[in-house]
Amino acid sequence: MNLKNEPTIDVAPVHQWFEILSALGVDRNKLLNYLECQESFLLQSDNRIATRCHHAMLHKGAEELETAGIILFAGIKTTAQHLGIVGHLMMNSNTLLDAGNKIVRYASLLSDTGKWSIVKNNNSYDICYLKSASDESYPEIEEASLSSCLAVLRNLSGNKVIPGEVVFTHPDPGYAGAYENVFGLPVKFSGNQCKISISEVIAQQPIPHSQSYSLDLLTGHAETLMKKLGQSGSVTTKVRQLITRHLAQGHVDIEWVSGQLYLSRWTLTRHLKQEGVTFNGLIKEIRRELAQAYLNDNQMSISEVGFLLGYSEPSAFQRAFRGWYQCTPSEFRTSH
Repeated sequence: MNLKNEPTIDVAPVHQWFEILSALGVDRNKLLNYLECQESFLLQSDNRIATRCHHAMLHKGAEELETAGIILFAGIKTTAQHLGIVGHLMMNSNTLLDAGNKIVRYASLLSDTGKWSIVKNNNSYDICYLKSASDESYPEIEEASLSSCLAVLRNLSGNKVIPGEVVFTHPDPGYAGAYENVFGLPVKFSGNQCKISISEVIAQQPIPHSQSYSLDLLTGHAETLMKKLGQSGSVTTKVRQLITRHLAQGHVDIEWVSGQLYLSRWTLTRHLKQEGVTFNGLIKEIRRELAQAYLNDNQMSISEVGFLLGYSEPSAFQRAFRGWYQCTPSEFRTSH
């Protein structure tokens, strides 16, 4: 599989979903066709699968099973071991909050698309999943992400963790009861962000049998993998990194980014198109992600947030933000 110009996902969680869907009755050969690989490929550590193939497996597998909410029920079977090196980092963390911070730090080892963040809110923590543009047409991605998140929290602590709140960005799919069965409470749909909230008491629960020596070794390996991924990742990943680092320093356009990558504008556009994104789409997506993160810092003014996102006028930031979240930055900050 040639992955040079495609967003990818680590083989460990893909293999987990492959086995779960197979156990539920989906033909293994069909699943492998969606993944465009041999089964032996799924057994080799640190291999990566094209994200579009993983999406296709989840989407088509759910369609074949014809069971409402099947991805939710499948996701709740996830354990930390299913997440490869990131899962082992989490298993050797001190608390659930420490484990959550590992998946935030090393999310790119799991997948090039979709980001995680953890936000403190009074006596609770919001574990937020921000899907990428390539995830937009797959509601299964949010279902898989949050149900797996809850499953891993329970797996790590050994307790039946019940969240305080669960929110999805997509509309009610018509089987809200399945969500309530999985998460243990009524969930919210069409929200501003996809998140699962846990109390501070739960977040500070210790993880049994964690080992600091193992954590040090695993962290060193994970940092090495992060460096390699940065060097050989997709063009989209490299463009995202450049935009994120330089937005606040002035106007970031495709001519400047293509020059930094030693590519012509036409070549960069072609590579991004092959990976299913556009340059302007990436700019908007990154600004949306950063705006959410910056607004969670109450020490930062609205005008400062706009400046850091590369807007020369506060009114331009206000207009863009309302288009993303259907509210003003001040209203968003108050509600969160």
